[in-house]
Amino acid sequence: MNIEVIMNPMSIIFLILFIILIISWAIIILLIKNNVNKRKQISDLDKRKRSQSTLYGQITEQFIPFMDSFPWDRKNFKFLGKPIDGIQFEKEKIIFIEFKTANSTLNSDQRNIRELVKSGKVEFELIKLK
Repeated sequence: MNIEVIMNPMSIIFLILFIILIISWAIIILLIKNNVNKRKQISDLDKRKRSQSTLYGQITEQFIPFMDSFPWDRKNFKFLGKPIDGIQFEKEKIIFIEFKTANSTLNSDQRNIRELVKSGKVEFELIKLK
């Protein structure tokens, strides 16, 4: 049995277009996979950068009271760490202090503490043990 394939110009054009379509889809799939990989790499780098920024901030805040620019007597500063960095005890007032570096901002707990202080909802309690 002899099968002859007749290739007229229109068949050749369709075949070429089909091959171009297949190659185009393969390129698009490769580009999408590459894009997903690049986005994951960027996300991982961003996470590492934020982690390093947090660590930098935590280390830096330990030294701020010992810097010449610290405006109060460093001996009267007590570290808390969380939810705020510390308390400065002065003769005429007590100051809640939160150190921030770069573009960091107060978290919700710190904003709440700030609002409680501003609205005068701060108390002193004495607890005696018997």
